[in-house]
Amino acid sequence: MPAYRYLLCDLLTDQPIAQLPLSGVSFDRRLCRTGSLTATLDATNQHTATMARLVHRYAGRAALWVYRGDALWWGGIPWTVQPKQGQRGGVSVSITAATFDSYAHHRLLYADATYAGIDQGVIIPDLWRLIQADPSGDIGVLAVDQLTGVLRDRTYLASEHNFAGKLIEDLGDVIDGPEHTIRVYPDADGNRIKELVVASTIGLTTAQTVFQRSARGGGRALEWERTADAIDGGTAFQTRGDTPNGNVGEDVEPALSARVYRDDLLAEGWPLLDVVEDRAGVTEASTLDGYAEGLADQRGGAMPVASYSVQVDGTGWSPNRLGDPVRIKLADLWHTPAVDLTVRPVGCQVTAPEGSQPETVKLILDGDDE
Repeated sequence: MPAYRYLLCDLLTDQPIAQLPLSGVSFDRRLCRTGSLTATLDATNQHTATMARLVHRYAGRAALWVYRGDALWWGGIPWTVQPKQGQRGGVSVSITAATFDSYAHHRLLYADATYAGIDQGVIIPDLWRLIQADPSGDIGVLAVDQLTGVLRDRTYLASEHNFAGKLIEDLGDVIDGPEHTIRVYPDADGNRIKELVVASTIGLTTAQTVFQRSARGGGRALEWERTADAIDGGTAFQTRGDTPNGNVGEDVEPALSARVYRDDLLAEGWPLLDVVEDRAGVTEASTLDGYAEGLADQRGGAMPVASYSVQVDGTGWSPNRLGDPVRIKLADLWHTPAVDLTVRPVGCQVTAPEGSQPETVKLILDGDDE
């Protein structure tokens, strides 16, 4: 059973504060979006009570690192720490944390930022450099330019009170938008590294890991589930922006994108299903068109969501390999005849082992796998 440990450090200096005796630990990581962690610290004696008071005091200004053996599997900020005492006198502390990219969702741009014909793999690191320019805002994320070959025009005004994290996610939501994540790992000297990664598509192009399940059960592919969800899907897409400036007394309508249709789905017999999404702060029709095209690409028809619970010991897989394709070999009543799939995990959900409860690792896939 892999050994997990949880280290609390100062957010700005990364100096260790305490090793926490956490229980009930569950966390996830995702490309392009913030991951989360939940855990409990039971204060049963003076030592654990001291640990509980420390994590409570450092909410919002600490780094919480999750080690699996010698590898870093998660890193982020404990934003909410809630101690409570039951009727029998025990004190339990609930901890809710989010990956380091959540910090950008708490930082406004203090100055205008204009990008004209700039690679999107430059814009995202530059936004991180802007919010970390002040030493009090530097949490140590390494942000270097990473060219993707796609140029963008963007103007972000300080008067719009833009949070950098939202701007970064929005940039990834347009058609051909970039993927991003913050990888965490120890360097050769044991220093904990937070590395911003930006690419058109993150990860390798060929599978390096195989998870297999036999018809009688057993193997590294333990469980699977697959959902077709059409609630938020559609076949016609439009985005709506802010109202452009007009003359006094003139009625001005909000900016709209062109309506984008999924002709391939309509040809298959899908009905018209409309999806409209608001994009605050956007008035340029071309930008709204890009968001509508991105919606059509990501949310056409019934959106497939598939996941596999796997055993990763001995495979070399870790959450830093999100984006790398893996092979899944299955033989069961659903997969008849047996299948050998190459799939791309873009997220993972991990529950740390505890007592007799084994570790669980669930891979979340990018789109359909069949």
